[in-house]
Amino acid sequence: MSNWPDEVEALPASPTSPELTDNGDGTWTIKHGPDWVHTFTTDEIKEILEPYPSQSDEQLRKLANDLFHGTIFCSLQIREPNIATMIFAVAMFGDDAFHAKLAIHKIKFIYEYMSKAMPRGINGYPMFMSMAILNNEDADKVIEMHSELLKREGEEASQ
Repeated sequence: MSNWPDEVEALPASPTSPELTDNGDGTWTIKHGPDWVHTFTTDEIKEILEPYPSQSDEQLRKLANDLFHGTIFCSLQIREPNIATMIFAVAMFGDDAFHAKLAIHKIKFIYEYMSKAMPRGINGYPMFMSMAILNNEDADKVIEMHSELLKREGEEASQ
C-alpha cells in the first residue's frame, strides 16, 4: 500500500560527520563538508546540541499508520538526496543553526502530511512549505512499526 523503499537508510548529508571545535573565545565552529563552516556562540551551540524531543508511543504508532496509508510523506522516501530541500522547501529558509542541528544529530526522518502539500511538485515528489522532524530514536521506532504493517499486509495478501 505504501511507496516505501525496500532498504531504509538515512540520506547522506555529507561524506563526513560534522566537526565541532571550541575556538577558546566563547565561540564554536562547526564544519560539515568542505564548504559549510559556521561559527556559533556558546548559547547557540547549547541549543544546537539539545536533542529533538521524543514523541509518545501513541504518536509514533499514528505516524507509522499514516505513513503506511500514504497520508504523510517522509524524507526516507526520497531517492534523489539533492532535492530534499526542494521537497521540504521551508528548510531552505532555515538559518545556519537549524542546518547545524540537523547535521549534528544526523536527522534522517523529516515528514509532513500530504494534505499540506503545495499544488506543484518536483520530479514526481510533493513539495511542502512546512515540515516536522523526528529524532533518530523515534524514527527507528516508526520504521519498525511501518515494517510490521507491511509484513502484516503481505501475510494477509497471501492468505
